Amino acid sequence: MNYKELENNYISYFKTEYEEFINALIREVRKDKNVIDFSEYTSKTVEKPKEITFDFLKLENIKDHIFTDNVTFSLNYSFYLEFLSHNDRVKLDSELFNEIISHNNIHRKMYDI
Repeated sequence: MNYKELENNYISYFKTEYEEFINALIREVRKDKNVIDFSEYTSKTVEKPKEITFDFLKLENIKDHIFTDNVTFSLNYSFYLEFLSHNDRVKLDSELFNEIISHNNIHRKMYDI
């Protein structure tokens, strides 16, 4: 198994899938007419990376397995892949949460909250 190639394929797949997911949530935020509770969207962003990762493994016909460097760590390959996508996830999540902040600021002013 060529792990380096899989990592590159995963990152590309993840970015595409997660960006589509976040963009859909941003569109949802923009349509909302009320102040938004962050927890509603935080819970959505917590589970999606795992779902994308398992979808990728399924598409690649790979069973989740223990991944190790035989020296410092040993963990499930799915977790390792999720770890690789962390920076992309943080960047996209921040776009969503910035949109929620802007949305809430506008709606608080409208309702003098």
